[in-house]
Amino acid sequence: APSEVRTDVDQLFEALSLREGLLPSVERQVRDDPGASAVSVAKALGLSARSLQRALAELGETFVGVRGRIRMEVADLLLAEGMLVKQVGTRVGFASTSHFVAWYRAQRGTTPGIARP
Repeated sequence: APSEVRTDVDQLFEALSLREGLLPSVERQVRDDPGASAVSVAKALGLSARSLQRALAELGETFVGVRGRIRMEVADLLLAEGMLVKQVGTRVGFASTSHFVAWYRAQRGTTPGIARP
């Protein structure tokens, strides 16, 4: 019985430390590749996509939410630096400028061109 308790405690600590480092790890992966999928990020972190989604849910997050937040942070920074809208869209993982503009407008209520200096 004591070894079973030890195993349970070890598993609990492992799960807690995974959760503590999970969000920054996911954010880092998305910053490196803003077009990344949940599957590719999970794989890079040594998890299944389902385990990643479950762990993020325990933190009150979703992969799509985290990816969207990071994409917007990067887009806002690049637009503020004067990068062209088309280049920003590509950099933050959108296949087309029109899709990026529509997404940005839905998030910010304005076009990314207006956000440029």
